[in-house]
Amino acid sequence: MAAGGNCTINVTFTPTATGTRTATLTVSDNAAGSPQTASLSGTGVSSSASLSPTSLTFSSQNVGTPSAPQGVTLSNSGSASLSISGSTITGTNSGDFGQTNNCGTSLAAGANCTINVTFTPTATGTRAATLTVNDSAAGSPQTASLTGTGVSSGGGVVSLVTKASGAYSNSSVLQSTITSSALAVPAGALLVAYCGIASSTAITATISDAAGNVFHQIGTTVAGSTGDSLSMFYAANAKGSSADSVTCTWGTAHNTLAVMVLAYSGADPTSPLDTNASGFDAGSASTTLQTSAFSTAFASEVIVAGMMSGSGCNPAPTPGSGYTIEMNAIPSGCGGPVAAAEDKVVSTPQTNVTASVTVASGTYADMIAATFKAASSTDPSVALSPTSLTFSSQNVGTTSAAQPLTLSNPGSTALSITSIAVTGTNSGDFAQTNTCGTSVAAASSCTINVTFKPTATGTRTATLTVTDSATNSPLSTSLIGTGATAVGSGLALVQRQNNITTKSTAFTSWSVNITTQPGDLLIAFCRESSNTTDNFTVTDSAGQTWTQTTSGYANESNTGPRSGMFYVTNSAAVTSVTVNYTTPAGVTKPGIIVLEISGAVSSGVADGSVNNQAASTTTSTSKSLATTNANDILIFATDVSGNETGWTAGTGYTIPNNNLTTGGSGSNTRMALQYAVVQSVQTNMATSMAYAKSNYNSNIFAAFKGGPSTSGSPAASLSPSSLSFASQNVGSSSAAQAVTLSNSGGSALSITSIAVTGTNSGDFAQSNNCGSSVAAASSCTINVTFTPTTTGTRTATLSVTDNASGSPQTASLTGTGVSQVAGSLPQFGHVFIVVEENAGYSQVGGSSSMPYVNSLISKYGLATRYTADTHPSIDNYFMLTVGKFEGQNDEFWNCTTTTGVVSDDNIVRELLAAGKTWKSYVEGIPSTGYTGCDTGAYLKDHNPFAYFTDVANVPAQAANMVDFTNNFANDLAKGTLPHYSWIMPNIYNDAHHGTLAQADAWLQTNIDPLIQSALFQKDGLLIIVFDEDQFSTNS
Repeated sequence: MAAGGNCTINVTFTPTATGTRTATLTVSDNAAGSPQTASLSGTGVSSSASLSPTSLTFSSQNVGTPSAPQGVTLSNSGSASLSISGSTITGTNSGDFGQTNNCGTSLAAGANCTINVTFTPTATGTRAATLTVNDSAAGSPQTASLTGTGVSSGGGVVSLVTKASGAYSNSSVLQSTITSSALAVPAGALLVAYCGIASSTAITATISDAAGNVFHQIGTTVAGSTGDSLSMFYAANAKGSSADSVTCTWGTAHNTLAVMVLAYSGADPTSPLDTNASGFDAGSASTTLQTSAFSTAFASEVIVAGMMSGSGCNPAPTPGSGYTIEMNAIPSGCGGPVAAAEDKVVSTPQTNVTASVTVASGTYADMIAATFKAASSTDPSVALSPTSLTFSSQNVGTTSAAQPLTLSNPGSTALSITSIAVTGTNSGDFAQTNTCGTSVAAASSCTINVTFKPTATGTRTATLTVTDSATNSPLSTSLIGTGATAVGSGLALVQRQNNITTKSTAFTSWSVNITTQPGDLLIAFCRESSNTTDNFTVTDSAGQTWTQTTSGYANESNTGPRSGMFYVTNSAAVTSVTVNYTTPAGVTKPGIIVLEISGAVSSGVADGSVNNQAASTTTSTSKSLATTNANDILIFATDVSGNETGWTAGTGYTIPNNNLTTGGSGSNTRMALQYAVVQSVQTNMATSMAYAKSNYNSNIFAAFKGGPSTSGSPAASLSPSSLSFASQNVGSSSAAQAVTLSNSGGSALSITSIAVTGTNSGDFAQSNNCGSSVAAASSCTINVTFTPTTTGTRTATLSVTDNASGSPQTASLTGTGVSQVAGSLPQFGHVFIVVEENAGYSQVGGSSSMPYVNSLISKYGLATRYTADTHPSIDNYFMLTVGKFEGQNDEFWNCTTTTGVVSDDNIVRELLAAGKTWKSYVEGIPSTGYTGCDTGAYLKDHNPFAYFTDVANVPAQAANMVDFTNNFANDLAKGTLPHYSWIMPNIYNDAHHGTLAQADAWLQTNIDPLIQSALFQKDGLLIIVFDEDQFSTNS
């Protein structure tokens, strides 16, 4: 190097390991002090990547529907930035999984990002793939295994795996056995087989297979008139065989034989046959062969149908709609089959379906179909509660208050509902509305509200029936109510009883049994056929004096059969009423109808008229009637002889009963009456009744005054008549269940006692608002709780002793005591967290401003040592949902942008990994999925979910942040609340800006319905928590 010159030495650093690395640059030369040196120092660093978890397992998912996402965290624990070249899904079923992420192309040292994976199966069965991340770290690529199960929309699927057949046809050489070709049968398969011969007589074959499976016949053997006999069999959970074959054997030889066998996978291994769903057809000679209709009970089944010809080789059949011809059994030398089989897989319950094929006219004669359920067609265990509803007396034509029924599905799969209907004798008197729709989700319930609108008086009955996909379908609840007459000022038709005969035997008296209440008006309409001048009278079991209506007796055509009307007001209680005839030798064809009417005054009849029809007619018309009272009940009674079949009431009148008796000679006698209530004085009042046929008749028309009842009786009932409590820990009290004590009578019900009696009476307790009496047409409530003293079934009886007929009134009580294993935690199916603001325990406990919250404190658990973690609010919220302190990021509590994010593990990530659902119900959030800053009464720092990358970056999860007002009550009513619910009132209702009293009122209005719901009572946990008291960190 020239004097005064210089040169440059460039040094690079390429560490071979992490940590501090040192060396020396040395220049040896001829200058003094040689060598010249420079020290070199550098630090080696590396990136280190990992995925957590390293495997994801998705629960069963319907084919074609996406799952909720599950998160995988990519972490860089190294000291250098991680370069990411790509995140992909590879492997066998890579198309069934998808991923989104917020990782970008690099990840800083010590940072992490999230990869959200979804599962959308394209087929049923186990589906597998691998999440692969290519990066700059050692060991790249990083991988996580992905597994899920695809299922059909019905919850399971049955599919054909193999099939075989055998056929023989020879007119000159007969044989008695036919064996199928070999087929490989997987272990556990369902075998469906058909055995058929040419025979006009039904002959059942003996069936066996090489593997030794046990076959069961379905239905009976069918035989067609054209000479064919067909039987259907199945074997469940078959033994596996690589070369199985099925043999059908008959006791006699035949010229045409066929065997068909189909093997299916995915069938219920224990009881695949849907026993209610089989169809048969024998002897059809049309071009369309079709079985009788049947209905399936499960969401996923396969329908298998087989047919047999009795007329030799034929053209192949065309399958029915939606069916596939799986085989044609064609004998050697034939141009077409002698038998064929088709099938169809269904994914929803079927109603009134058939199996059919189109064939050459008159060719195929027999067909048998049956359905088999899938192994995962889970049959939900459902219940309809209560099993009976009793309505108190209801005026005809008016609608009662609704009584609820609960349809519960505690199973693990959805319940498919085919129909909810009211059937039975008086089905038109009852109606239902419901929140059930076409299905009830697993672990959910819905409500059926039933009303009673009687179309006639007396006892009215029907049945509410729910037809669904459960094996105990249909479920039913009996309905009963009493129709009463809508009469003014206390008038009411209580009952009618009658006794009529057409016997020609002579009677000197004739009675009807009736149990009445003291103080009511009793009216008797009587008749006889043989003495036109018999002046009969009426007596009763209480020895009272009966009065005849003022117009006296009536005779058909003036000289025919005789009738009369009698009454007694303010009567005593009686058990029978008798008509006494004056003819010494007695009379023939006697009859009596007795009405009991409450609310009539003791003065009795206002007026009466008699009309004797002189000729055969189709209408019975009264004489005119005048009244002096503005509130009357009008009774028009008629007596008809001849072959009458029915009648129609006059305008404004009601016929309470229809009575017809027929004598040995075929002659008929009919007595009938109609009534109406009027609220004004009547002048020249007349009425008529029309008959279906032309007959002789006579009638009596009378009016009875309405007014305050001189007496009347209470009528008590308890509803429901039984209470069943869910399993309850020994020593802990259940939520209360209500029993209604109703008094449908005309006077006050006096209560002597309300008590719990019976075997385990000490395990049940009651409180009530009944006092010592219940007014007429009123009710009160008895609340019952269950606190078991030991494990096992516990029973008792709620007993009400009173002055009503049938006292004491009772309701059975049942519950199960369970013991919680030491150290174990209770399992909850639904968790609800409500967060309130800025109050400590000393401000809430015992506060008169929060009576509702304090009522919950006294009844349920209280965490007195729960403390806040910090101030302001948001980090307390993060401790509740993330489990760690996220730092004083201004964007967490003083939102001006949307840059505040949390990528740490959190409750959403854990819920999704566990296959659970969630929602954040935030009052006042401006829109679903909103992640922006504060607006109105909504504060973002009261909604921690808006900060999670698992939510903010995944639209499907952001959609779970919804407004409380528009969604929570609706989800509760429909039974669609998620497993985890975060509930956040707005800043006025959570005590942040508003008062404690305001917050308490909001909780009672919005949260108490949740606590009382069947969903919550079954498996709910509610936590109400205040974030902090705004003054210290220990409150």
